[in-house]
Amino acid sequence: MKDRFDLEDEITKLFSFVDDIQAVVEYLSETDIDPRIIDNVSNILLGTSTLLGLHADKMLDTMSQCFGLDEYNNFNFDEEKKAESLKKCFKNCCEKPCSQNL
Repeated sequence: MKDRFDLEDEITKLFSFVDDIQAVVEYLSETDIDPRIIDNVSNILLGTSTLLGLHADKMLDTMSQCFGLDEYNNFNFDEEKKAESLKKCFKNCCEKPCSQNL
């Protein structure tokens, strides 16, 4: 069964897509394609890259809240309430698409 470390790993893999998209933009700038086309395509790709990075950041923050990590690690719940809170968080994450968080 997967745990929070698997979840964190999957989310952080999104950042490699951000890097890949930026590499494509750099490659396009070195081609002989019409500069106007390169500019339009580059703007679209950079916008997509930015949105992907922002969404990954938001997903990591949500995960941190669900598991009480980083700045959220000072919950004063007893173990039973904490477990119930995590169940509720996962239920909400599974029932609603991620796009609701943007």
